Amino acid sequence: MRFCTFYSLVFCFAVLISGCTTTPPAIDKKSIIIGTGGVSGMYFPTGQAICKIINRKQRIHGVSCEAKPTKGSVDNIRASFRGELDFGIGRSEWIYSAYHGADIWNGELHKDLRVIFSTHSESIHLVADSKLKTIYDLKEKKVNIGNPGSLGRTDSERLLTAYEIDLKDLDAAQFRSGKAIEIFKEGKLDAIIYGVGDPSGLTEEAINSRKAKFIPIDGPEVDELIKQFPYYEKTMIDLGWYPKANNRSDVPSFGYKTIFFTKASASDDVVYQITKEVFENLDNFKKLHPSFKELTKLGMVNILDRLAPIHPGALRYYKEVGLK
Repeated sequence: MRFCTFYSLVFCFAVLISGCTTTPPAIDKKSIIIGTGGVSGMYFPTGQAICKIINRKQRIHGVSCEAKPTKGSVDNIRASFRGELDFGIGRSEWIYSAYHGADIWNGELHKDLRVIFSTHSESIHLVADSKLKTIYDLKEKKVNIGNPGSLGRTDSERLLTAYEIDLKDLDAAQFRSGKAIEIFKEGKLDAIIYGVGDPSGLTEEAINSRKAKFIPIDGPEVDELIKQFPYYEKTMIDLGWYPKANNRSDVPSFGYKTIFFTKASASDDVVYQITKEVFENLDNFKKLHPSFKELTKLGMVNILDRLAPIHPGALRYYKEVGLK
């Protein structure tokens, strides 16, 4: 008993037979790897941000986290199902199509895919000469719709179809977005359509190079587009990022969500701890990258049900706080 301090005296009496100790029970430690994307893109810093929040309290919850550069969404999904990754980051379109065996998956269902939360959006930017007012003003104008076979080209075609604009109504160009922006800056294109996360340096270049604006994309046409393709979501382009745009207010659009995902076999407790740490430290998380400025707790969960089942560990937290 001579080793017991005043503060541990009561505890010492309780464990007299086994000796005096105040050592807490051992934590079941778990190391996870998040597959992200290329180091120059947005997925890698997103994975780093998640890991930074998790690793701050590693001694408490026992989960340590590492963000791994990869080739992106599809690579992450495939690596996850090969057991090479614990968690991944992917575009909402690829999460949805993998779960349903659509598009490139050719009927290969990934029914073990589970979603946890979403982060930043990738909006469709319709940047045009300031003389153009609405999407219908694109008719007979020289508009870049993206290179054949690209996701950007698919988005452009779906957008125009939603507004019943035929490609034959346009003087359509088919450049990659980077090349198209260079040509737009030279005044040789009237408008360009492409998807990107905000803030975008390329969009800033396009807007600042001439009198240009964002054409709003909203209305029942967008509602129907999202109904037909559930991985799309309404977005809002913050003019705070593009002060020289010839617009008076933030611009409605649509686009994709970036999804944090795992497999059904992932530990409920680990997923719960990750979700809890990110959501309860959301203000700190949002400071880790400008693209996180838009994030709200509700916005990070509202698209999940349309893509794939929510992992039980995440769902447990959402029910506790009233988000589901």
